Amino acid sequence: MFQKKNGTYLKYGNPKKKTWAVVTGGSDGIGFAMCKKLAKEGFNICIISRNKNKIDEKLEEISKFCRPGDQEFVRSGTLAIVADFSEIYTMEDYKKKIGDKLDGYDIGVVVLNAGMGLMGPFVE
Repeated sequence: MFQKKNGTYLKYGNPKKKTWAVVTGGSDGIGFAMCKKLAKEGFNICIISRNKNKIDEKLEEISKFCRPGDQEFVRSGTLAIVADFSEIYTMEDYKKKIGDKLDGYDIGVVVLNAGMGLMGPFVE
């Protein structure tokens, strides 16, 4: 029920490499809270979202907490990828818009938080 301190990094991080956490929808709400939690544990943070300015603002907020010597957060690297999941339809689209940009990174955690829904009658 209770996870030990830094449990996610201890389980999925690589102390010999700087491990990344990739968070879709990480510029708001639960996704942003996950980014802060994972940065606190020691992961570099990659946010994938629709709005570049908003991503940069949130990554800057995370970076302010990640100063050397800060006891709450450790130093984290950040990366912004702009992608609108409502416009990605094929695996080739995913590869071009996201996969190629993450090639070569040591990714330990992926948080799939972005979502899309269509409104309509329940019967449909």
